Amino acid sequence: MLRLRKAARVSFGVVVVIILAGAQSAVSAQTSSATVSACVHRVSGIVRILPARSACQPAEYPVQWNIAGPPGPKGDKGDPGVATGSATAVYGSVDKDGGWVDSSQQADWWSDYQYMYSNAWLYVVELLTFKDSTKLPMCVVSARPNYNGSYYEWTHQQVAVVSVAWSNYYKNWRFQVYSSQLDGSGNWVPLKQGFDFICVQK
Repeated sequence: MLRLRKAARVSFGVVVVIILAGAQSAVSAQTSSATVSACVHRVSGIVRILPARSACQPAEYPVQWNIAGPPGPKGDKGDPGVATGSATAVYGSVDKDGGWVDSSQQADWWSDYQYMYSNAWLYVVELLTFKDSTKLPMCVVSARPNYNGSYYEWTHQQVAVVSVAWSNYYKNWRFQVYSSQLDGSGNWVPLKQGFDFICVQK
């Protein structure tokens, strides 16, 4: 009995491989045309691909379908994209005394003046190439810390843009930077500190 069962399993496996191979050959033979032909058994509903130059059995009925379906309708036209326009950037580095770190940038901006106000040191920078009063620039700064080896100094200094305004005198935009440091008593005091900046106008 064991030998018969083993032989039956081997025979069944061979039959499955033969059927699959035959179906693959039939599909390959039909892909040269635009349609696929098959036969459906009237009782079991089993579908088999019809080999080339073959016909369905009496217990089957033929079916056929296209390999590629008909083209779909043309899609709607997409919405127009949003124009992003162009932007102009001015960037530079100011030392703690208000001078240029890189003098090649003098055509784009200059540090107008500095002064002490309350608990901060203020720098005013003129943006010479930003001449359109209707377009407000966006400016950001990054400190160039006066680091003398003290962790406290490094972590308790701050610099920030406090205003961006139009200069009626120079006819260009300007921005103002606030610089200060927290002292040992926990009070903010003025600090002369260099900074890097970039301003963008769209």
